[in-house]
Amino acid sequence: MSNTIRNFARTLTLTVATLLGTSSIALASEPGSGDEVRQQAASGLEGQININTATATELELLPGIGPSIAKRIVDYRKDHPFQQRNHIMRVKGVGQKTFAKIKDFLTVEGDTTLKLVK
Repeated sequence: MSNTIRNFARTLTLTVATLLGTSSIALASEPGSGDEVRQQAASGLEGQININTATATELELLPGIGPSIAKRIVDYRKDHPFQQRNHIMRVKGVGQKTFAKIKDFLTVEGDTTLKLVK
């Protein structure tokens, strides 16, 4: 398969997986790639973060989320509370790649329990 077709298939698969809120399709698209992303994101983190109530400091614990994106998330949810975890991609700076790294840690209800573990 050419790189162009492979990239298109990967993008399409991630889009469908994001819309469905599941990673099983994304993992099936390319063996190992989803596992690597999940392992990188999971290294050192445990628990979940409620993206509707977390502070900017708590959001910064997520891989790929720095101070400016954390502030955008907090500002965005003031007028648009998140109904689903994939809605975080509506925030400028949070795309499919970032969402793939953080989705297993996200929730839209309940308490934030995310913490760094050694």
